[in-house]
Amino acid sequence: MRAEAIRQGEEIIVAERHLTQAFRAGAATPDQVVTMTQHLASMRGRLQATHLVAHLATRELLTEAQVSMYDQLRGY
Repeated sequence: MRAEAIRQGEEIIVAERHLTQAFRAGAATPDQVVTMTQHLASMRGRLQATHLVAHLATRELLTEAQVSMYDQLRGY
């Protein structure tokens, strides 16, 4: 999960940079902004899903006592 989350996060940073550069250059069009922000939203959703799926997988490996401690440490 860690390696995949890092890779996805790096891709988000690159996409954010492209959006910022388009604005700085005065080259951003409404259609480009819509396309770029929709792409970023999709990327962020995949990153969140990566984290949440890892949490579900972790819980499957734990005993009830470990799940209780895991939940406590996570602030649930």
